[in-house]
Amino acid sequence: MNIQKSALAIAVSLIISSSVFAANDSQVAQHGTANNVDVSQSGSNKSDIFQHGEENDANVDQTGLDNDSKINQDGESNSASVTQSDDLNHSDVKQSGDKQTANVVQQDHSNYSTVDQREHGNTANVDQGGSHNNSDVDQAGRHAVATVEQAGEHNDSGVNQYGQYNYAYVTQGGERNDSELYQDGIDNAASIAQTGHDNVSYVTQSGNEHKADIEQSGHSNDSYVHQDGKGNSATVSQGDSHNDSGVFQSGDYNTAEVTQTGLNQDSNIDQFGADNLTSVTQSGEGQVSYVLQSGSANTATVNQSN
Repeated sequence: MNIQKSALAIAVSLIISSSVFAANDSQVAQHGTANNVDVSQSGSNKSDIFQHGEENDANVDQTGLDNDSKINQDGESNSASVTQSDDLNHSDVKQSGDKQTANVVQQDHSNYSTVDQREHGNTANVDQGGSHNNSDVDQAGRHAVATVEQAGEHNDSGVNQYGQYNYAYVTQGGERNDSELYQDGIDNAASIAQTGHDNVSYVTQSGNEHKADIEQSGHSNDSYVHQDGKGNSATVSQGDSHNDSGVFQSGDYNTAEVTQTGLNQDSNIDQFGADNLTSVTQSGEGQVSYVLQSGSANTATVNQSN
């Protein structure tokens, strides 16, 4: 009887051990010619890969627990690489067309990344560390590049680019920073850098050859930039806390520069026409500035402090 009980205990132990240590799940489906998949898993992770077309390449490297990677590629010569470590990270890559490239690196836990690219030659690079960060990259057109780097906790980034040769760079550190970037046209560029916590940046650019550079540090700063036309430029730098900047430019080759330090500053710039320039510098507390320019070659300079 004791022998039978021992045998039963061993059998149960083997079943439990196999359920614990054989917990990785990889699903691969490929249709077409010369497609390639490479999956490496240790721990307890899940990977789903579907490829259709020619010469597509997918690489997944997962370590840790309960990481989830999905790759769906349809077309020719697309490439996706996903590296996940630690726990509960999720990556979803969808690419159609040809010569798309997606690189996703996730560390620590509970980070979420989605990449959706269509048409030709677009590139997305996402690097997430910390926890509960979210990145969403959507690109359609030709030769767009999006780079997102996140560290800290509960940061949120959205990048949407449509057209040709658009460039986006987003870096977030700290907590609860929110960045939304939309570009539609040709040869637009935007850079957003956020540190601290509870900062918000929205950038919308439509047309060609616009440039936006946003830098936020401290906490609870808000920046909104909208540009349409051609060749407009906006530069916003915010430090300390509770500062608010709005830039709206429509036309060609207008320039707006905003620098805010201190507390509770408020700046709004509206420019219509061509070759207009506004520079606003605010320090101290509670400054308010509103600049409206229309026509061409107008210049406004505002310096406020207390």
